[in-house]
Amino acid sequence: MTFGLIISMHHNRSDRPGCERIRSMIQAWFDSYPKDEQFELRTRLRSDEPGSFNDVFTEVMLHEALLRQGCKVDVHPKTSDSSGTTPDFLVTEPNGYAFFLECKVVTCASRSEMAVAAIKKRIKDALNSIQSSDFHVMMKDSGSPRTQPSSNEIKRALEQQLALLKHEEVVQLAQAQHGFDHLPKWIYDKDGWRLEFTFMPKGSKHRGRIGSRLIGMEHSGFEWVNTWETIRDAITKKASHYKDVGLPLVLALNVMDDLDEIDVMDALFGREQYSFDTRRMMNGSFDPVASRQPNGAWRCAGGLINTRVSAVLFMGEASAWNDNPRAFLYHHPHPRFTYSGSLTRLPQRIVSPRDTISEIAGMSLRQFLGVASFQHQ
Repeated sequence: MTFGLIISMHHNRSDRPGCERIRSMIQAWFDSYPKDEQFELRTRLRSDEPGSFNDVFTEVMLHEALLRQGCKVDVHPKTSDSSGTTPDFLVTEPNGYAFFLECKVVTCASRSEMAVAAIKKRIKDALNSIQSSDFHVMMKDSGSPRTQPSSNEIKRALEQQLALLKHEEVVQLAQAQHGFDHLPKWIYDKDGWRLEFTFMPKGSKHRGRIGSRLIGMEHSGFEWVNTWETIRDAITKKASHYKDVGLPLVLALNVMDDLDEIDVMDALFGREQYSFDTRRMMNGSFDPVASRQPNGAWRCAGGLINTRVSAVLFMGEASAWNDNPRAFLYHHPHPRFTYSGSLTRLPQRIVSPRDTISEIAGMSLRQFLGVASFQHQ
């Protein structure tokens, strides 16, 4: 089984523009991976482990990006560290400079939530394969299925509903009632999962066309997430795996939630907090004083910690379907080994002891990878 076929199994979106180009691109990256390591990647992808595709994609993408910088990349190298833990990569630059790189996908979703998301995605992919020349569908998603729903059952029912509709009648209904609220709907409600489908007539420009995704709009509600804690815990856990590897160690975090630099600073240096100084208030100053709690991955009550981590590369939802993922490199203020390798070609952040940030411009992640975009090589 080729890597591209496994990609097709995980991302069954054959109607999505550029899909075949994406598969071909990732297949080429996989072919560049060491032959003796490819079996392990295939095994991970064949598993039903939540998030396995994003994990493998992140490793293969960074491996390819570093090769394109002229680097030699050794997979799962041995280190001088007494723990026996091996990083993902040993990267040797053309000038001989070397560093270790460890990759990690970060998400606030629990394993059970990721499993439910995978179930929902398979259903939505099946529904998006429905071809309709007259309608798009707005889908409102609430709840979670307690057991595996039948994608064929939902797909057949939705196809039957579409077959009953007449485009002209729905257009007239929308015009007469002034808006979406009066458009035809169909509801699937079973085993804790409710899907509400609203049928929206295509305009004259798009009517008659097939090949696009059926679900034109989607609403899944809102959830509070603590991205900064998830990032902090990931860095702390990775750092604890190593004692002294003898070279700069860079962590590459692919954050699958919204990547905000406020969360990054909170994760690295402690949660930002505000307090009022009574002495300043007595002198007429009522402005709060900003400080940080001693609960960061790089700073605690005793000062700077985890100095074995030289830098962290943050990527925002780097995936085959994100055409322009963000990426920036944060340097530890006082690392055991300073990092100065190829990843410094990406945007950098240098943080002073007083938490002021110096920003250094750099190329985008897709420029670093050497592609015009992930979807158009």
